[in-house]
Amino acid sequence: LPVFSVIMSKRSREAYDSVVTFIKNKYSTLNPSVIIADYDARMQGAVKAAYPNARVVGSWFHYAHMLNKKARQLGHADLLKTSNWARQLIKHTMALAFLPPDRIEDGYNALVSLAAENENLDKVMANFLEYVKRVWIEGVGAEAFSVCRQRRRTLYAQEPYHHALLKKGQSDIWTLTDSLRKQERFSVEKLKSIAIGSKCPRPPYVLAKAKVR
Repeated sequence: LPVFSVIMSKRSREAYDSVVTFIKNKYSTLNPSVIIADYDARMQGAVKAAYPNARVVGSWFHYAHMLNKKARQLGHADLLKTSNWARQLIKHTMALAFLPPDRIEDGYNALVSLAAENENLDKVMANFLEYVKRVWIEGVGAEAFSVCRQRRRTLYAQEPYHHALLKKGQSDIWTLTDSLRKQERFSVEKLKSIAIGSKCPRPPYVLAKAKVR
């Protein structure tokens, strides 16, 4: 459930510092041990500075989404339609995040060897494999994107909530705050239902999914 909703006009490190500092000062007893954030270095930097004792990790959903998107941007869309091994390679790179940080590079090297043994994918998809190593293992860092043994591995549960807000096309601040208030009322009712052991209601954007129904 959303606890804070922050309306920001920019995504600079200074802006994130201001938001996180306000929350820390307002709620001084808040002492998280693990913080899940997206892979924006400015956001993660602000959170690390405010809560130095917390482990800041990325969201596995966003990691997997970016790998899938990048593979297509690098020109492998058609290959992924026809090659099962290429699809498996993408899935295996997504699974690297489930390894302990000190095993991720070994896992990556094993994938490169596997790619070489199947359809010469180490060469055919060399630009993608280089992207994984350069951006994720060496750039973001294994410690930051590993979700090994994490109870919460993703922020995906927030995505339908964000999508519902954006889909309404908030034309002005009043429309946006009204939408936030409606979501707040729904969340309060949801908490009340949970407290008394009732089946908690589901929002329309969840009920709209056929698999959930």
